[in-house]
Amino acid sequence: MKIYTKTGDQGETGYIGGRIPKNSLLIHCVGELDELNASLGFACSQLTGNRSITKNLNQVQNNLFELGGIIANPKLEKSKQQKLTSVLQEEVSNLEKSIDQLSAELPELQNFILPGGSLAGSSLHLARSGCRRAERAYAALLENPPVSYLDTELVKLGLIYLNRLSDWLFVAARWVNQRDEKPERLWHQAT
Repeated sequence: MKIYTKTGDQGETGYIGGRIPKNSLLIHCVGELDELNASLGFACSQLTGNRSITKNLNQVQNNLFELGGIIANPKLEKSKQQKLTSVLQEEVSNLEKSIDQLSAELPELQNFILPGGSLAGSSLHLARSGCRRAERAYAALLENPPVSYLDTELVKLGLIYLNRLSDWLFVAARWVNQRDEKPERLWHQAT
């Protein structure tokens, strides 16, 4: 099978519900999730010696594929929606537990910190900012859903997942930088 189809050359793309403009909120959101997933893949490539963070990132990448499929599939069966709702709720809980575990090993934040540190830590900070961008696109999609099937508990839970994921990426970046012995750089107010 060829990778190119030429069917998108006029500014539309196919999804399960038919054809849709590439600049639609739905496709924009799916694209942001894809871009976030790619940045997480890059972050994974920079992590060495920490299987738990890498394992979490691999799970997150799979979850993002599911999330993209959920918002792009108007024909998702009710039973599948219920199962995915349960899975996504569990994944939100897993992120919260991991945030608490990693945070317990970090000094309490007293100031804003600047993104950076080791290559691995910096890549997690970059992924975090990409996650926030995906979260904004997802929120815009929910605010102006182009199709009625997006008004479900499962789809709304995706926004919660992205919010928690960005928090986890922030804490994971701090934790990796501490492990890599890269001190946090504090933000200093100009005045």
